[in-house]
Amino acid sequence: MLSTIYHNIQKQATTEAQSVERLIPHFVRVTDVDNSPDLTDIHPRDREDMDLRFITIDDSLFPNTLKLIEQVPGINNALIIGIAPQSQLYTHVDTVDLEPYEEIDWLSVYMGMFVPSLDQSKLGVKVGDKIFNHKNTIIFDTQIPHSAWNWTDNWWVSIRLSVDKTKISTTDKYTHIITKESKHESIDP
Repeated sequence: MLSTIYHNIQKQATTEAQSVERLIPHFVRVTDVDNSPDLTDIHPRDREDMDLRFITIDDSLFPNTLKLIEQVPGINNALIIGIAPQSQLYTHVDTVDLEPYEEIDWLSVYMGMFVPSLDQSKLGVKVGDKIFNHKNTIIFDTQIPHSAWNWTDNWWVSIRLSVDKTKISTTDKYTHIITKESKHESIDP
C-alpha cells in the first residue's frame, strides 16, 4: 500500500515537472547552500565533477504533489534531486554531525523521475557495498556511506522523500531497501 502511495507521488511530481528542461532554472546547487564535507579528503565545492542540485517541493512548481505528500503521515521532507551529466557524488553520509552508521529515525525513499540509463556502469547508486540502478525505488538509511554517479549526457532527476522509519514497510517486493538492521534487499520477481 505505501509503495502505491509513494509511486502516486512520483507520478504526480513527474507530471508537474513536465521535463528536465523546465526544472533546470529552478535547481539550487547543493554546494551553494551546504558546506558539509563528504567522506573523502577533497571538499565537494572543490570538485569539478560533482554537480548535485535540488528543488524543495512546494506549491509553486508542485502544488498537487505537495497535496499528496501532506496526506501521508511520516513524510518529513520532500525534494527533487538532480545530478548533472558527467557528474558524481562521492562517498558521504547525509547527517555529517553524526558518525557513519549512527542511528537516525528516518529513511530516504528515492524514486526516479527522469532516468537517462538503467546501466549501472553509467548511472547508479552505491549504498554500503551494494550497487543499484534506478529501475526500482531505493529506500535506505543515509547514515550508511553512499555515493552516486551519472556518466550520461543527460540530467538524472529523482524525487527524494524523507520518511519516518516506523512508516516504512520492508516487505515491498518492488523496492530495494537497505538499512543497518535488516540488510534487506528486494528485487523484482
